[in-house]
Amino acid sequence: MSAQPKPKPEFSALDLPKPDEKTIDSYTKERGAPVLVRSASPKPKPTSKLAYLRLDIPDYLAKALRVRAAEEGCTVRYLALKALKADGWEVHDDDIGEGPRRQPTTAL
Repeated sequence: MSAQPKPKPEFSALDLPKPDEKTIDSYTKERGAPVLVRSASPKPKPTSKLAYLRLDIPDYLAKALRVRAAEEGCTVRYLALKALKADGWEVHDDDIGEGPRRQPTTAL
């Protein structure tokens, strides 16, 4: 004889309104929970059209660039554009970008 599975309970839908970001932030702030700090202004986008450039470089240099980018919290692209500008090539600051991938956030 096999046992009959127990019937699953049926729950009714609550139909709660979906809260907006402002309501969620005020609710968490009242209770002392950390609140997500949003950037006031979006990151600037490159002013120039971007082109793909493939470049073969020695393995040791590629590894060193990746390590430096990880240590500084930036991208290899940022380091390369910064180095090209330092060498005298015309590179607009908006095209280089801000550098660090993540900006430090502070809780309110």
